Amino acid sequence: MASLSFEFFPPRTPQAASQLRETYLALAQLKPDYFSVTYGAGGTTRFNTFETG
Repeated sequence: MASLSFEFFPPRTPQAASQLRETYLALAQLKPDYFSVTYGAGGTTRFNTFETG
């Protein structure tokens, strides 16, 4: 059985956060098994990870 998931990186700007919310809502209609939020190598985008999830 196949599963479907999407991975996001935390947004770096308020504009990117707004776009991410719109993208999430569009992709949610596909009924994925889950979404994940990760950050880049070295933790460069770790701040906002919890706010994104």
